[in-house]
Amino acid sequence: MAPLCAPGVASRLLHPSDLGQVTLLPSYRSAEWLGWFEAAGVPCPPVTGPVFDSSVALAELATSGAGVALLPISMFESYITKGRLAQPFGVTISVGSYYLAWPSDRPATPAMSTFSRWLTGQSAE
Repeated sequence: MAPLCAPGVASRLLHPSDLGQVTLLPSYRSAEWLGWFEAAGVPCPPVTGPVFDSSVALAELATSGAGVALLPISMFESYITKGRLAQPFGVTISVGSYYLAWPSDRPATPAMSTFSRWLTGQSAE
């Protein structure tokens, strides 16, 4: 995950500490901004305002210039490619984990094994 914003906003951000001068859009995962600022080596400014539970909503707000959103880069790569969002800093963080599970009392079917290999390959990209 990394801060993403409209290109016009990104052009004003020269150092991670500059994020204290713009609106940081909060998500329901409140500790993410703190984690990103720790990784960037600068203090985290207050993150206040309405909390959003949708990455897509945060991305749309960011494209409009309403602020900077902390978003999964892979999910919004097309926004970056099309120039709708910019990543002003190279600092990224990883948050959370995902698990693939099935009942232990059932052996994996060929389809399950194929899906598991595919999913593992996708997550490595």
